[in-house]
Amino acid sequence: MKKRANNERNAMFTRLSLMLTAVVWLASCASDYPSRVDDHFGEALKASTLQQTYSASAPDTEHSKPGMDGQAAKSSIDRYQKSFDNLPNTVNSMLNSTASGSASH
Repeated sequence: MKKRANNERNAMFTRLSLMLTAVVWLASCASDYPSRVDDHFGEALKASTLQQTYSASAPDTEHSKPGMDGQAAKSSIDRYQKSFDNLPNTVNSMLNSTASGSASH
């Protein structure tokens, strides 16, 4: 009989602990801070984006920006990437020693 009373008391304590934990956890989500953000929120991002935009009507025009065509741009990127294939031995040895964590002096 005493063992059953202990089990019931432990179960009740466990339920009470879980409910109290849930209440505290949910109460921590509540905020006293005002939900209204600053009137100028995001203006700095918008301004810097506009300053970096070459032409605001770029999507509307066919040739919005002077410069290379697609083929020339692709070939220059390919040449740039191929330039790393045949690095001089001094650069390769420096890269290998740095990557392995050992430096030869």
